Order: sequence, then structure tokens, then C-alpha cells
Amino acid sequence: MRHVAEEFLRHQGRRPARGVRSAGGRKVAVKRGQGRPQKIGDLIQRELSDLLYRELRDPRVGMVTITSVDVSPDMSHALVYFTCLDAGQADPAAQGLKRAAGFLRSQLAKRVTLYSMPELRFQYDESIARADLQDVKKIFGAKKAGHAGTLDPLASGLLVVLFGEATKFAGPQLDADKEYLATLKLGERTSTADAEGRLLEKKAVEVSNDAVLSVLARFRGAIEQLPPMHSALKRGGVPLYKLARRGETVERKARPVQIFELEKLAFESPALEIRVRCSKGTYIRTLAEDIGNALGTGAHLTALRRTGCGPFRVADAVTLEALTALQEAGRRERLLPLGALVGDLPQRRLDAAEEARFRKGQALSMPGLAVGIFALLRPDGSVIGLGKADAAGALKPLRLTATMQAADNQLESPA
Repeated sequence: MRHVAEEFLRHQGRRPARGVRSAGGRKVAVKRGQGRPQKIGDLIQRELSDLLYRELRDPRVGMVTITSVDVSPDMSHALVYFTCLDAGQADPAAQGLKRAAGFLRSQLAKRVTLYSMPELRFQYDESIARADLQDVKKIFGAKKAGHAGTLDPLASGLLVVLFGEATKFAGPQLDADKEYLATLKLGERTSTADAEGRLLEKKAVEVSNDAVLSVLARFRGAIEQLPPMHSALKRGGVPLYKLARRGETVERKARPVQIFELEKLAFESPALEIRVRCSKGTYIRTLAEDIGNALGTGAHLTALRRTGCGPFRVADAVTLEALTALQEAGRRERLLPLGALVGDLPQRRLDAAEEARFRKGQALSMPGLAVGIFALLRPDGSVIGLGKADAAGALKPLRLTATMQAADNQLESPA
């Protein structure tokens, strides 16, 4: 029912955004072709996460987090990748998910409007490190915990950790803009676009400060990126980085991302330090390579740190070591209320009668309400959940807390 922003080295990049039709049957503009399976996968991931929390009572899957969903091009099946905070529970969780696959598929069909729901196949995601998350869960004695997005294997910095009810509201943070500090080394291209890779090419660096500023300006706004082979993006159920380690290269399709801010912090050749604020799904190592190519020198990453995720900043986070050293009262002071997780969304307050109708699945008529996602609050400011308003002025439930009691007061009792 709380979540905490933690700072530590973390593993793996995320898949870019996906989405298709809403459970209410209203179509979201999704073109057939290149991006459609990815967008459908994102929606399946969101709905599955909610179903596991709300509907599945099998204790074997109580600690499961869905990390990504890879839908086949022909839409026949979906590989659902999951992780557990306790690695020892991976096999029992896989058995529980396999047994529940038919039920989950039927429930998804009620929520997601597709001509045919893909068959669900579950696979344990070994690409996500879990040790620190497990430690945080134990520190707070929480029954359920998760996180709102992972990091490139190279990166350090901010990771938002979610407890209890907050795990149902990871969506806004998964979709949130991210901010990074990155250091590039100009003049060297490597096989992995970072310092750990094999040196492929070395060039002299004769670049002026003005040239750097000019090139950075070209990468602001909407751009397309080719996902790197050394990424957690999956092909046929295998992360690309595993294929790359075997010396294999597969075709990847460029995908659109947004670079909202890109500025030079320091330039002392060959080192270039930059700050980037970008949309989800942006590969910073690819951006580094592209900047180097545009400068005519090549480049690779030597350091990467995530400093922001939506409204959260690394300056407000706490390291695992510092958290461990705190007494219980001090640890709880580091927790943030559920409202902080949805604080960037437009807000709508509901009275008790409106909340009761909402919890029965009834839409509320609110003419003039802007189309989009809203954070729904009680008069006292506690969180009810998320709602989605359509063009007709109907506000429909999207994600709700478990009860009509405020969800911000306490963590669950230790398991």
C-alpha cells in the first residue's frame, strides 16, 4: 500500500510501449503491421498484472511480477515473461501460471477486445536481478512487492519499488518519462556500445564544442531508434543480448521514441557528458552510438545513471545500505503514500456514492471531462484508483484499490 523509491544498480532495459483496445470495446488507434503485436503485448501485460492481483488465489503466484509480453507476429501466442522476488519460487510459480493459463486467457478476453486472444505461454525471466528487491521486501515485511521499470545492465540510479496496493498502479511509472546522466567516449565504437564490449573501430577525435551542440540539437524531438543487440528485447523468447553473446545478429525494426531534453553537461575530448529526458523505451546506448556517428567519430557509453522516473528523483531516494542501517521508524519515514505514484495524472474527486457505483463497474457521467486517464481521489485525498474518460463524457473504472477503505495507511503484515 506504499511504495519506496530505491537507488541501486539494476539490471536490464524495458520493452517499448504497447497498447490496443480497451476492455470497454472502444478502439485505440492501432495500425496493423510493425507495431501491433508490441502494442497488444503491452495491454495484455497490464491486464494480466491486475488479474494476478485480483483474481488468482494460487499462493504459488503470489510474488509474481509480469516483466514483458512478447506477442507472435501471427497473434497465435504470447510469451509472458515473469519474475519472482524469491528466485526459489520460480518453478512453483511457473507451474501455477501454466495451470491457470486457460482461466487467465478467458478473463483477458473479457477485458481486451481482440478477434482472437493469443495462447498464453509463461516463461521465467532470468534477465532481471532480484536480490536487492528481495532484501527490500524483507526489510519492510511486505507480502507483495514489485518495481516500476528496470534499468540497462550498465546503469545505476533510481528504481521505484512498490508495495501492496501500489503494485496495481505501476502503469503510470512504466509509461513515465525517464531522465539519465550519461558519459560518452568519442572516437571508439565497441561491440556492445559500452566499455565492456570488444573494440570495433578507433578514430581521432577532432570535434569542436559548437559541433557537439549542433549534433545534440538534431536528436531532440521525435526520432527512431534501432534496438541494440545487447538489450533485453526478445526474439523467439530469447533476449537479444544472449544471441549477441553467441555471435548472432538478427533483424530489428526501428521504433519511435521522444527525446524531450538533451543537453551537454561537459565536454573534455574524448569524454562527453550529457543529460537526457526521454520517453519510455529509449535506449541510451543507442543514442550514444548515434551521436558519435553524427559527429563522425563513433562513440560508446562509459557511464549511465537514471536520475528521474516520472515525478521521482534519485536525490530523494535511499540506498539499500542506508535503508538497512535505519531503525524501523526511520525506514517507514522513507515510504511515500500511494498518491505520490499517481500524482502526475489529472485528478478527479468522488464522493462516497460515486465511489460505490464505480466499484460496481458502473460508469459515471461527467460531460466536459477531458479524454484520458484520471487519478480518482476521495474528499480527504486518499486514492480510490484510476479511471478513463471517453469522448462521450463517461468515466469508467480502470484500476481500483481493493476496498473502500483508504489504501495509504499501512503495509500488510509480514508473511
